[in-house]
Amino acid sequence: MRRSYVVCLLFAGATLVGGPLGAQQKQDEKAMMDAYMKLAAPGENHTYLKTFVGKWQTLGKFRMAPEAPWTESKGTGETEAILGGRFIVSKYTSPPMMGAPQPFEGRGLIGYDNQKKKYVSTWVDNMGTMIMTAEGTSEDQGKTFSFKSTFTDPMTGQDTWMRSVYKVESPDKYVLEMYSPAPDGKEYLGMTIDHTRVKTASR
Repeated sequence: MRRSYVVCLLFAGATLVGGPLGAQQKQDEKAMMDAYMKLAAPGENHTYLKTFVGKWQTLGKFRMAPEAPWTESKGTGETEAILGGRFIVSKYTSPPMMGAPQPFEGRGLIGYDNQKKKYVSTWVDNMGTMIMTAEGTSEDQGKTFSFKSTFTDPMTGQDTWMRSVYKVESPDKYVLEMYSPAPDGKEYLGMTIDHTRVKTASR
């Protein structure tokens, strides 16, 4: 249940049960709403996400194991800010890859949770039916974002993890790296996606 909905329910309940709010109750309610609005407001950590807004040409490199050869795939991505800059939503497309019969399509959502003091993300695509969630941080004012997600491996049915790192090289270029555990449990780089901004007349 969304927190804003919960706040509205609490306010309505106090009014219905206690009748007209007294002066102290109104003061407490205002303090609660002020605290909530402060928590809900976009801040500095949200501004760092603006870097990713725009249209991108992508070059992906993939491998399923540390010793496996790399496979390349070109594609496109488009990211926009939504809900007052609190979140960014991305759409990716590319030709079929890794033997899939259909072109690849994926959707991502990233925001900063003021309460958790962490970046949060979700990811879905047409190569599976799960929703992948992750939490992360940026320790260098938006130059690097590091995320960690845990999920069930669809191939083995076992719990596993993935680490994603966004490296901003310039306003018009960034790289996404994804690390996974190898059979021996050690981390290896399994995917990189270079993003190059598609220039428009206004840029």
